[in-house]
Amino acid sequence: MRKTAASTVALAITGLSAGAMAQVGPGARAPLAPPTQIARAETGTPQAIPSPDPQRRMEEVLAYYREKYPAYYEKHYAQLESGTPKPPEEDEAQPAAVGGMVAGEDAMTGARTLRGHTFAIPRLLPGGAFAASSFYVGTSAEFYRQPGVSGRDPEGDAMQYDRNLAFVRMRYGIDYAIHDRLAIGLDADYLAMVGANESSILLYGGQTGYDFRPHMRGVLFRDTDAGSQLAATGYATIEGGIRAVPQGALNDINDQIQGFDEEDAAECIESMSTDCAQLDTDVASSLAVTQSRRGGGGGLTFAQALGSMLGLQLGATFEAAQKAVQSGSIGSASALDLRFSAGVAPTLDLGKDFPVGAALAYRFEWNESRWDPNANLGLPEGGKVLAMYHRTSAGLYYTGRRDLMLGWTGGFAVLQDSERAIATPGTSSPDASVLAPQPDAMLFSGHFDLRYFF
Repeated sequence: MRKTAASTVALAITGLSAGAMAQVGPGARAPLAPPTQIARAETGTPQAIPSPDPQRRMEEVLAYYREKYPAYYEKHYAQLESGTPKPPEEDEAQPAAVGGMVAGEDAMTGARTLRGHTFAIPRLLPGGAFAASSFYVGTSAEFYRQPGVSGRDPEGDAMQYDRNLAFVRMRYGIDYAIHDRLAIGLDADYLAMVGANESSILLYGGQTGYDFRPHMRGVLFRDTDAGSQLAATGYATIEGGIRAVPQGALNDINDQIQGFDEEDAAECIESMSTDCAQLDTDVASSLAVTQSRRGGGGGLTFAQALGSMLGLQLGATFEAAQKAVQSGSIGSASALDLRFSAGVAPTLDLGKDFPVGAALAYRFEWNESRWDPNANLGLPEGGKVLAMYHRTSAGLYYTGRRDLMLGWTGGFAVLQDSERAIATPGTSSPDASVLAPQPDAMLFSGHFDLRYFF
């Protein structure tokens, strides 16, 4: 049989004494009803005097609590008309406060905390779903391996080699929350890379590069009770770099030697000098390959707390940019870059008794480069390069402080058809398409990350 709201309230009133006493604390007893309806026994224990009109008594009691104890009333009895009140003994246990909480946070909610779970910011979902003030610094060592790459030796003959590259990368970032739902920031990335075997040093060389990404992030939706949050991020990307390719200079010299007569060529070879042939070679221009990329993009990230220990983040981004490659040996080429990515990152926090957290992440990337036609490079009208990447990471973090994220992450990626010959000037011959596919590559990495929230 369904109970009416009035009967429910009447039953609930009998439990007011214990709940009120518990709420106001020792030495500050909360009466059950107005003083005219309270009688005290000699022991001092309050006892309610039955009223001939339960409905009237209910209204008097609620009015009294609403006036004298508004916080207690709001918490337990404000919704009496819409349903059964929640007895004090059924309150959810509140987690103990953790160290390093940023101003305005409590044990259950914060800039990156929902339902007691403090989220890590996964490397593969940069920024996450949170608009929080923070400073970030990270470094990584990475190893790239691409077996069976097609290329050309200095004599111009076709060859294959294993492209092994070693990377060192530095990352910096700062975010400032100008509102609890809006933050602005800047991420910066510096890369230094060099060939890790003889063939890679000669045919690929070494490279340095940078990437600046100013961004803005806004929280579109936040439900602290459900532990859900959705944020949107917009950003610009400003990239550049230079690569030194020894093969470019060798190719330039070799092309000019082909124009020597046999006697001059023999004299030069015998003297081990190129000056005798008066080679017109700008070595610096032949060695250097400059690259630039300008564009922007945006994305959505959703975070869901699955309790105080588990959390899940989902994200997707789209980016468009114009990139250009230029070298003294090949001239220049440009393309429109389109990128789409989607990822997932579950996180685990074992709590204050064992302040260690773990984060896993997976990201899929779709990349398309639409090259402008270039007769000198053999780039046809409508030439496209499509590549797909699969990136994974797993890391451990220290979680003893709310304002600190400190951890180590290992990464592995499969880069499908990650590079075409157009990105390696000088390796293509006139009778071969510079858009010829290359084999898949693997990327192994180790990362150290420190992020401080303020």
